[in-house]
Amino acid sequence: MEQFMKSRSSLLNLQLHRDTKNTLKIVLLLLLLNDAFGVETYKIKEVSVKEGEDVALRTGETEIQREDDIQWMFGDEGDVIAEFNIMIKFFETYDGDDGRFGDRLELDRQTGSLIIRDSRTTDSGVYTVQIVNKGAAIYKKFYVTVSDAFGAKTQQIKTVSVKAGESVDLLYENKIIPKSLQRDDEVLWMFGKERMLLGEIKTKHKIFETYAGDDGKFEDRLELDRQTGSLIIRDSRTTDSGVYTMQKINKGAAIYKKFYVSVRVWQRNPLVWDRATVSTFLLAGVIGFGLLLFVVWSAS
Repeated sequence: MEQFMKSRSSLLNLQLHRDTKNTLKIVLLLLLLNDAFGVETYKIKEVSVKEGEDVALRTGETEIQREDDIQWMFGDEGDVIAEFNIMIKFFETYDGDDGRFGDRLELDRQTGSLIIRDSRTTDSGVYTVQIVNKGAAIYKKFYVTVSDAFGAKTQQIKTVSVKAGESVDLLYENKIIPKSLQRDDEVLWMFGKERMLLGEIKTKHKIFETYAGDDGKFEDRLELDRQTGSLIIRDSRTTDSGVYTMQKINKGAAIYKKFYVSVRVWQRNPLVWDRATVSTFLLAGVIGFGLLLFVVWSAS
């Protein structure tokens, strides 16, 4: 009898071990799936063409769904230049606030893609598409650079995409350290169309100054790298998105660099639980399942 009880106890312990192990595998799988499908973000795609060529900005859709509502916007201010709603058969393009696009915009009625005919250097900039379906929104961004007739780019720009809260170091690329400042270098960092002054370096006079901006939105979040002259933005916010210009002067010669910074937020599907909720729920399930087996084993 004693041998029988020991054998039964061993079998129950083995079963408990297997069931717990399987449950933990399920927990891990659900966490991975939640992380993979619970978050939607966007990245910037760079598009370069020569003046006069057509530009096709593709939504990535092979065919528009009946409930899709699409808006195309231009610039940091989000000037609406095209709208597409297949349900009410609404397809409209606009020439922009300043009339720069005239009648050169078209919408692909199958995919929702935006086509810019006879491109001009003034078409260079940021384009955003918003696709809404059943309350869920997807965003895609494009930075378009139109070269002039001789192939020279009017704007040589680097795109930088980060998540809100992360720091941004504008001169670092692929972990390659930029060149050190020279003794006679003078550097200005500016933001937006108005070229609002954010940072100033005069190496010879040991001047390294940052400014909060006209609206104070950069207050205490800007730093200058004293070795490279790079501008660092701490605790980035979505309102930091836009064009940053660096002007570097040495012995009368000026070099300009432009950066388009996109600060994105985590956009979580409301139907998908966050990791903490899933972890708490499943851990409680594992503990409850283990207690149930323990009770059954004790009563045997």
